[in-house]
Amino acid sequence: MNIRARSYVIVGTFLVTALQYGCSGSGGSAKQNTLPCVVDVAGPITQAGMSCQVGGSWYSATNLGTVTLTAIPGGPVASVNFQVGGQGELSVASYTNTQPNAFGIGIVEDSTGNTYVMGVGSNQTLHGSYTMGLSSVTVSADTGSSKAYAVHGTMSMTLDGPAGAGTETLHATF
Repeated sequence: MNIRARSYVIVGTFLVTALQYGCSGSGGSAKQNTLPCVVDVAGPITQAGMSCQVGGSWYSATNLGTVTLTAIPGGPVASVNFQVGGQGELSVASYTNTQPNAFGIGIVEDSTGNTYVMGVGSNQTLHGSYTMGLSSVTVSADTGSSKAYAVHGTMSMTLDGPAGAGTETLHATF
């Protein structure tokens, strides 16, 4: 239960920051990803082809780079959110939950309230795992102390479910 509460706070805080610059799954300006953003989930909850919004951010005060995604729910899915990252600015690279200073939160929730969670970081017990490959990272806003990015890549994530419910998998292309 603590992971879920913490997850929504963390995801919500960074989601607003990453998306306030217009980083979304479609569009044509320099501040938006120009490729479709699509999320598929499989397991006890299965839904393919959900549209999503994604963006990246970096803050000099913490020197943390993050990628944040939220899906437009459909079918049995009530919400899909994730935020992953690590030390330093975002770059074209591969990221995993096993790298030093990696952190991440992922949530898939169904319409009945069952929640599947991925969580990794210094203050959390490991739940699930992730791998992310960024193929393009473009600065869309720079204040000097923070940056917003349009990002393209893929994400694969395994999320742990409630006791006895099994695991959920997520795959996003953005």
